[in-house]
Amino acid sequence: MIKNVGVLVVIVCSVLLGVFGETVYGQGPSRSESGYLTPLKFQKGEAQFGNWKVSASSRLANQGKFDYGPGNVFLTGAESAWVEGVSGDGIGQWLHFDLDYPQFFSKVIIWNGYQRTDKAFRENGRVRELRLTWPDGQKTVLLKDVKGAQSILLKKGGLRTPWIRLEIVSVYQGSKYRDTAISSVGFNIEDFNDVP
Repeated sequence: MIKNVGVLVVIVCSVLLGVFGETVYGQGPSRSESGYLTPLKFQKGEAQFGNWKVSASSRLANQGKFDYGPGNVFLTGAESAWVEGVSGDGIGQWLHFDLDYPQFFSKVIIWNGYQRTDKAFRENGRVRELRLTWPDGQKTVLLKDVKGAQSILLKKGGLRTPWIRLEIVSVYQGSKYRDTAISSVGFNIEDFNDVP
């Protein structure tokens, strides 16, 4: 059901969500608030399959040159992350993806935890159980406590939805911080849509 996926998924997600034209080394100030409609709502403009918005229930406050807003999950790579911003482990915190129009896909691909370095991965919390909710369904899955991409099958044959929400149900606690992070999120839309 959930499996590690390789470079192919990273390439597919790069094409799907687009890549910012800059080389990403952490969450530097050059893009820290670009694209944000509010501190908790980010819009990814003109991706291949329309505009995408991602909002979050909370976010960790910026720390120096690093920011932890929900827009970071649109970057394809491990250098960035959304980090929830409530006290404790972030149980009940969520990311909500709104699509321009209903999209057809069957999988969510997630890079769990703060994957910038092995140390950052260990020190920050990672999602253990994740609840995925869409207009006519819901599924709770157990994620592995590993770096790299994990693929979550939502529905065999795919589903069409205008939005999907990812909610933290339980966590693998970090060795140093009580913050829980998600580095990146993608969808296998290209498997079901014609690519121009």
